[in-house]
Amino acid sequence: MNDLRLLDIGSANPRLDKGWSELDKVQVVMFEPDERSYQEIKDNDSYENVEIYNYALDEVSRKRKLYLTRKPELTSFYEPNTFFVNKFPNASRWDILKDISLETKSLNSIYDQIGEYDFIKIDTQGSELDILKGAVNGGLESCLGIESEVEFLEIYKNQPLFGDVCMFLSKQGFIFM
Repeated sequence: MNDLRLLDIGSANPRLDKGWSELDKVQVVMFEPDERSYQEIKDNDSYENVEIYNYALDEVSRKRKLYLTRKPELTSFYEPNTFFVNKFPNASRWDILKDISLETKSLNSIYDQIGEYDFIKIDTQGSELDILKGAVNGGLESCLGIESEVEFLEIYKNQPLFGDVCMFLSKQGFIFM
């Protein structure tokens, strides 16, 4: 049997401990654009058998602003919605420390480089739909399953919400479970 390939997109908080690491034949390809989280993963010996890329995925290859937040796992292409996040304890974790402009890539544009994949785990603080759109003709059509973070309310300004992601994936032949 060939190894399963998992794309872990938005790897600031790797979830390899949630069942994937227990499987013998899983190849993990990580994508993490925030240099802080990328270095943390790269320096962690338990992730030595994974491929990790320090760039951002998106619908198309373009230049985009990334908001670096106090808590690296909350970094996003979408600006935090302070009206909403101020309702949470420790709202300062969404404070923008700075924003940077960076080049993004679509899964379609790097498909030849990364090859086929079976599953996607995606947690990118609001840009999940953008990235999934960029996977059309870039492996999404042969993907078996997707675990995606989605929001029902705008934690980030103008981010796509659950209904948007669900409708897009349904049109691609995926079933919500």
